Amino acid sequence: LPWTQRRALWRKQSGGNADASMAASTLDDNMSLSMASGSTSTPKTAATEREKRNLREIIEEMELDAETRSETCRLATFYFTRKSASQKSEAEAELATLIDTHGSYLDLHPCLVAAGKLHSQLLIEKLLEVAKYDSRHKESMKHLKKSEDENMLIFYEPKMLSALLEKLSSLSLSSGDFNPTALLVSAYPDLQPWCVREISSVENTKSFYFNYMSSLLHHEEGNDAARRDKELVKEWCSMLSSQEYTNKADEDWKKECFLHIASRDNESSILYHRDLPFLMDISTKMSEFGIALDIANEIVKSTKYRHNKQILEDVLNHLKTISCVAIKGSDDEMNTALLGQIITFYNVLGPCLEKHQ
Repeated sequence: LPWTQRRALWRKQSGGNADASMAASTLDDNMSLSMASGSTSTPKTAATEREKRNLREIIEEMELDAETRSETCRLATFYFTRKSASQKSEAEAELATLIDTHGSYLDLHPCLVAAGKLHSQLLIEKLLEVAKYDSRHKESMKHLKKSEDENMLIFYEPKMLSALLEKLSSLSLSSGDFNPTALLVSAYPDLQPWCVREISSVENTKSFYFNYMSSLLHHEEGNDAARRDKELVKEWCSMLSSQEYTNKADEDWKKECFLHIASRDNESSILYHRDLPFLMDISTKMSEFGIALDIANEIVKSTKYRHNKQILEDVLNHLKTISCVAIKGSDDEMNTALLGQIITFYNVLGPCLEKHQ
């Protein structure tokens, strides 16, 4: 079926069962076939009409039989989601062709989730083109529009994913009372953060993405899975150490957010994925030298890191940087307390490095 006839397969759902929805669906108005024959038809033409009608009924039954229809949609969606697990270079072109030829049969939600995990803007754009002919998508768009206009609190549902992706641009530019951040955070991991980052970059609304990330990885109200995601935590720490993102709060607030992740003295740190070499690098960059030395201590004690020569050499380089800062001090006065900590730590790091000589 062409995209324009998608509603013959996917009707509005009163519940959450997509198969039941498909089984209950009827032909689109544009697909209906006129069976009317003229009152002046001859026996020969009447027989021909009956033959055509029987053929049409067979075709309709084959193409739109509820069980066959449901199974076809399930298999097409299954193939899309499984293929998307391949490398992007291998899967993207083939899946784009699948959308072009069999887009009507694809269940939008799992396919959009798969495209998001594949980091494919091309597939998302193509699926959103298909969504324009989906009655559930249109319903979700109306619901989001009403929530914006009336400043209503709205919670994410899977059927809303296509509408959220389509409205990301306008949501990032929203200047009214409606705050979409909570809704976008509740859509994780269906809605991947890179989608929000991309639209923020296009619309030049980087503060919107900063606010989104601060909510997504908040130490109390954030998403547990997001806080355990290595790449997301690293991105968030990089944002906190950057001078580029200064719209939301001052440097003290950014430091506090970072300490929730980096400092073992902070109870929230156990909630996050902690890449210790990376955190030491960011700590040094933010001039949080006390935290950097604490992390260096963790690295040396860790069985995961202390046998890695490259990581130990990186720690040594950071210690040299911190030593220079301690010797220079402030107002031409040496920071003896910090220098003392560094000298003490050299005594611990030295034997570890000697093992790799």
